[in-house]
Amino acid sequence: MKVRASIFALAFVLAFLGINRPEAGAVWLHLTDEQRQEAVRFGERSSWKQLLLQGEWVRESGGNKAVMQTPFLILAAMAKRASQQYRKLSEEEIDALLKEAEGKITFFITVTGYSPDFAKDYHAVIKADGKTIQPILKKNPYLASPKMGGSSVYYEANCIYIFPADEIDPNGQLTLIVISPLGREWKFHYDLSKIK
Repeated sequence: MKVRASIFALAFVLAFLGINRPEAGAVWLHLTDEQRQEAVRFGERSSWKQLLLQGEWVRESGGNKAVMQTPFLILAAMAKRASQQYRKLSEEEIDALLKEAEGKITFFITVTGYSPDFAKDYHAVIKADGKTIQPILKKNPYLASPKMGGSSVYYEANCIYIFPADEIDPNGQLTLIVISPLGREWKFHYDLSKIK
């Protein structure tokens, strides 16, 4: 009986630490009931830093940051927000969230520059499987937020780009390319087989 209890305790500890977390195998664009439950559990137990600043969804390039918002991450983030309000997401809320996210991959990009309107004409594309995929929606701020860096001021803008997921192989690789009006590019590489 002690051996069985010890094995159970070890399995619990490994699960708690995330060591036995299954690999994604492909980006989860349409969540099953089991994947929904996993996203909710992941969101409820994770910090905001783990959800949005670290992990498989976050990439950096030249001081800029991209976060790929998959249906799994969107649901996890909403479960985190609900848990902070001491409640659980309802099935209706989950269905509505996933319906909105279905068929899309959204990127939140944080870029920096030296004038308040530097990001208003930024653009982004995805390169995948020899194709160039244009966003179906982009939102760039007209004015960026001022920040202090040492003794100088710089500006930070949060841009949103939404792409059609049906043109992307969920087991493949993609590169998000963010392009300034002057032609400067920042590339963010993703292996979708390792992302939920």
